[in-house]
Amino acid sequence: VHGEQFKMQAAPTNMIELDHAIGYSGDVLNSILLHPMQKDYTSIAGANILIGDLSDPHKQRFLKGHDDQVTCIAISHNGKLMASGQRGDNADVIVWNFDQGQLLYKLSEHDDMITTLDFSHDDRLLISCGSQVDGKLFIWDMTTGCIVATTTVVPGIYPNSITCARFGGFTKDIKLRATSKYQFAASGGQKLAVWALDPFTGDLKFDMINASPLVRSYICFAFSLNNEAALYAGTTSGDFCVFQVKNKLLLCSQPVCAKGVTSIVALQGDKVVAGGGDGTLALFLVKEAVCQMLSKIEFLGSLYGLSSSPDGLQLLAATDKGFIYRVRTADFSKMLLSETHTKEVLHAIYAVGNKDSERFLTSSADGSLRLWDANDYSAVTRCAILTPGNPLVSLFTEEVILSGWSDGKIRTFRTDNGDPLWNIDNAHKGGVSALDLSHNNKFLVSGGVAGEVRVWEIKTKDLVTHLKEHTAKVTNVHIFADDTFALSCAKDCCILCWDLKNERRVTAHTQRMGGINSIAVCGDERVYLSTGQERKITFWDLRQSTATKIINTSPIANEDDELQSVALPLDNKYFATGGTLGIVRVWDMATQKVIGEAKAHSGVITCVTFSPDGKQIVSTGTDGMTMIWNL
Repeated sequence: VHGEQFKMQAAPTNMIELDHAIGYSGDVLNSILLHPMQKDYTSIAGANILIGDLSDPHKQRFLKGHDDQVTCIAISHNGKLMASGQRGDNADVIVWNFDQGQLLYKLSEHDDMITTLDFSHDDRLLISCGSQVDGKLFIWDMTTGCIVATTTVVPGIYPNSITCARFGGFTKDIKLRATSKYQFAASGGQKLAVWALDPFTGDLKFDMINASPLVRSYICFAFSLNNEAALYAGTTSGDFCVFQVKNKLLLCSQPVCAKGVTSIVALQGDKVVAGGGDGTLALFLVKEAVCQMLSKIEFLGSLYGLSSSPDGLQLLAATDKGFIYRVRTADFSKMLLSETHTKEVLHAIYAVGNKDSERFLTSSADGSLRLWDANDYSAVTRCAILTPGNPLVSLFTEEVILSGWSDGKIRTFRTDNGDPLWNIDNAHKGGVSALDLSHNNKFLVSGGVAGEVRVWEIKTKDLVTHLKEHTAKVTNVHIFADDTFALSCAKDCCILCWDLKNERRVTAHTQRMGGINSIAVCGDERVYLSTGQERKITFWDLRQSTATKIINTSPIANEDDELQSVALPLDNKYFATGGTLGIVRVWDMATQKVIGEAKAHSGVITCVTFSPDGKQIVSTGTDGMTMIWNL
């Protein structure tokens, strides 16, 4: 219900606390904003909003109130308010008190998805637009949270949804004096209109902009800062159009890049900064119908986020590859602020055989591997390939990164710089889903989507052993300390122990129902834990044919959590779990009771792993986030 006010509840004290989060929804347009005070920046991170400090990477806070992907954000000009919208069944707009992190209003009039948000120049009004399914436009009063005006814009005015809407001060009379009516522009597809709002009556009127003789589809736009006399609109054709707001006529168009102008910002002095889908960032001087390029730089990926400081001296530029930069407009010099994955993170692991390692490796559906330094959470190494494919699983030593990919290859990279080393082509049909390195570093054991377990000699890259008893995707493999035996689990409900020298199965454990998602082996290599689609945590002993104990995946009655990952620290005092509910839980190994839990992920947790010293847990999720937890 619009106008409903909320108070955030403090989270209960817990032995597990969030230390840091790594993630950014880089494939969402306008997903990063520079705060007007220029101390913080705000970005979309799945269903959460992350507020980071420009000078301290350890300083972070979250705004959590959405239950699905956040699709747009806006910050008021005075920096006191923030608005966010989401997609899904609860396509609400939430207005936040930025400094206190409190939820002020939850505006629940839209359906399906919020496509764009913007505050008026005086921060008294907020505009929100819905998707094509919703088709509505709302203007909200920020002092009460009530509706000022609303209209249905699809399909009568716009054939598709409004994708961008921006306020532009007050409308002007014939002598260019400000009136009492608010002005905003809204675009959708090839339609671009300037609207006028009477805030006292709620009356809305619009005039379509004439782009003739051009035919363009608009992605983004911004009003000029000189009395909103001009409107700069970025298009899918790779140029931006300059329109005169007074007469609603096209003045000129300026080519910028390939793959469309995805972001645009107006600066003082008739300057415009345009970001392109090919990674181009260009600064232009616009005088009437003449555009002059002043500076130009290139980035890796499409520039989906661009935000300016109020004085125009610095920009925040973000790409769909997960790179966020600070750019100085005076000389267009850039500095990397942070680097993240932009799609679901599938796997995380600390260094193999190094008990003092402070680095961990993540694999993502964005097609990259990243090695992180846990001291400052910076990306030390990035590995990616040019051909399509995702790393499903990975591990690393001090010298080499080994990874299994969705195209069936095992790829290796240098740990220090990410350069490719060697590949094993056609390792598994359908993808390499599990991987482990022997303790003597002489061979690999891999598991495939089709159910094979294979042993590879590293020196020759030859297939040594082919073990085929699983009938479904292998989800985990574990090589024992003596490098003679290995354990594998799969979606066929089976956990098999293999004698690698004699190439035969020695034991088999079968879960009653549902596939196995993950296993964790204790230090004595006799006892291990498994979890999967049965929604239970099962304790096994290799010396016994049946499970020794089975417990529920949640301590809450009637709450089922299909766990995707279970992990043990080196001392085996605890174990950690994560699954479909997005909750990281820490359990006491002796009592099998939950001793700590927390939720920060907005999607399914794909992996949990302990640091070598057992003091931290890293969790990854389908929301694209990597969370580091302190115990």
